[in-house]
Amino acid sequence: MNSELINVLLEIEPYHDVHGNCLEDIFATLARWKKREYIMMYANAWDFGYFPPDDKKTLLGRRISTNRDGIKYIGKKYLLNKHVGIHMIEHDIQKPEQALKRIKEANDKGLPVAIFINGFWCNWNTAFKKYDISHYCMVVEINRNEMICVDPFFNRKNVSLPLDNYMNGFGNVLVFEFLDQYHIGHWSEIVDHCVKNTLHGTDGKSDFQNIRLFAEEIMHTSSLKDEFDDCNQIEASSLLLCINSIGLARKKNARVFFHFYRQYKIEALNIFGVQLDKAYAHWISIKNLLIKYIMTQYSKKYLSKIYEQIYEVAAYEENLAHEIVQYLKTNTP
Repeated sequence: MNSELINVLLEIEPYHDVHGNCLEDIFATLARWKKREYIMMYANAWDFGYFPPDDKKTLLGRRISTNRDGIKYIGKKYLLNKHVGIHMIEHDIQKPEQALKRIKEANDKGLPVAIFINGFWCNWNTAFKKYDISHYCMVVEINRNEMICVDPFFNRKNVSLPLDNYMNGFGNVLVFEFLDQYHIGHWSEIVDHCVKNTLHGTDGKSDFQNIRLFAEEIMHTSSLKDEFDDCNQIEASSLLLCINSIGLARKKNARVFFHFYRQYKIEALNIFGVQLDKAYAHWISIKNLLIKYIMTQYSKKYLSKIYEQIYEVAAYEENLAHEIVQYLKTNTP
């Protein structure tokens, strides 16, 4: 084992982005460790995934997502590789012993590793021994009875995760490699790709059509109450967590527009960034109305307001997307 390489990993400083989730904070931490700009990983954050109900009667909170394909980090993988020079390899793990072997192999090569850990078993997580929640942190060393972890989301450096805890809450493993060459790309190409993705959506439906389908299900489902029945705390509801993430995704993508504005001084990019940033407030309003809906014992008055506001945000975002596409047509070569 090369102790020098392990020492390098132990020197990684956690970095929590004000709008980042746990996995994004890991990406940002690694980019900063390699002295690279990480903001481009948010280039396609303006996104909405919706899957209609099926025979399994899966909760709505597990069928909406900040990713139209439903897999949170696949889009990020492409952006990290192309624009930040970070290559991410996922290992689908079936047994904790497999995970430990894979992590140790990577760490021995001086490669950082992100692990899934159920927050219920993560001893510094606010969900510890309270409720189940998906979480990722980094492993930089494995000892006999513990993992040494860096957790940027909670600003923890070289904190101990008992192996028994990990065995109870383990999941997939992400190994990171670093590319010497990568290409940031032209701002107009990146913005165009981002906006057209929202309009193309999936399976012939734009993201905005899917937002409206989400509104229809909210209004007409007979099982919305089920979204909160199994939660010890309201904030642990997957539906509320997803809506909050969807709102934050707009803020993140707006930051890419602001980044390009600062570089190129194109006022339209600043304006579009401000407009997209405002979509965040719409989604947080929807989240707050849902909380009121729960607190008022599922009042139909609030349900109607939620329905209306989801339709309003769909129209607001769709109009903005068309406005940006039109600007790009007439103002870029």
